[in-house]
Amino acid sequence: MSAPRFEMDFARRPYRGGAAGVLFAVLGVLLLALTLAWQQRLDTRLAGLELRSADLQRRQQAAGSAPPVAGLQRAPRTATLLAVPWSPLLAGLEKASAQQRADVAILAIEPDVARRRLKLSGEARNFNAVVEYVGRLQRMKSLRHPMLESHEIRLDDEYKPVRFQLTAEWVDAP
Repeated sequence: MSAPRFEMDFARRPYRGGAAGVLFAVLGVLLLALTLAWQQRLDTRLAGLELRSADLQRRQQAAGSAPPVAGLQRAPRTATLLAVPWSPLLAGLEKASAQQRADVAILAIEPDVARRRLKLSGEARNFNAVVEYVGRLQRMKSLRHPMLESHEIRLDDEYKPVRFQLTAEWVDAP
């Protein structure tokens, strides 16, 4: 009785996978790209929410617990803030941001009712996105003289976003 013959073929061509293998590879790369884009979007949104949360906590700690009378003392200021033409302003800001394809995120809007000015704080992927955003704001009919006040590249973040502040005067709709 003899053992079965064992053959080793070192010159045989490896299996390439065919069309199905290429299709699955392309599909995998597409799914990976979509996942990374979604993760980037979520990271940007999370960063904005964290900044807002930290700002709210800081304001609550600074204000402490105000007695009910303090709320009545702030009523005139609240009434003047409600007199700001928010609908056209926010619609214009939203339109300008929508054209940017998530390159710019507005983090805070602070109105100065006495001077009829807005102070916007935000973050952008790069400085060119900030310049383009200011250009779009300059074309808005509800804002006058939007100007970049300051900007800072955040070197502590791996994506190195640009944090900026700009001011503009608002115009009442005719």
